[in-house]
Amino acid sequence: YCQQCGAKYFKRVVYKNHQRYYYYSCNSRIKSNKEYVTNPDCKNKNWKMKELDDIVFNEIRKLAKDPKHMTDLREEKKKKTDAPTKVDIIRHEIEKIDEQISRFMDLYGIGKFTIDQVSGKIDPLNEQRTNLERELQQLNAESGAITEEEAFEVIHSFGEILDRNDFNEIRLALETLIYYIELDEDDVYIHWKFI
Repeated sequence: YCQQCGAKYFKRVVYKNHQRYYYYSCNSRIKSNKEYVTNPDCKNKNWKMKELDDIVFNEIRKLAKDPKHMTDLREEKKKKTDAPTKVDIIRHEIEKIDEQISRFMDLYGIGKFTIDQVSGKIDPLNEQRTNLERELQQLNAESGAITEEEAFEVIHSFGEILDRNDFNEIRLALETLIYYIELDEDDVYIHWKFI
């Protein structure tokens, strides 16, 4: 999508000197279909198809190489959002429960609690965590979001998907991971389904 006017970008082919060149262009700027023009004065950048594809593909490769990058993206999104979403609140609650469980295990490890005492504390926390995970899955399903585990599965197989060079398989992987992409001149904003 064009961040300047809200119109969709589309793939187009330009022929020059008997060669084909592929671009992504804002519908408003090109005006090829008047129905999709939202601002006839839009001047947002045309992108070479390979250049934009490489940016998106490299971002997915970065996620595959460095799982911490997903956490960084989530933190970056939180900074841009005024109020935390329900999904953010549930994830935070799950993190707090994980910390509590870890503390009880540490106390057991140094002999402060017996295994029965630890089980008495951890079992209700595990049940609470399971309920929160179930609620999180339901929220994700309603919004079209995917879990981090589902995202990692696609992300880690993305290199093989690209190697097979099957357009439909690449498209499915991108649709699984990404809600939409916004373009503003040289800036590319990827709206992921897992953060």
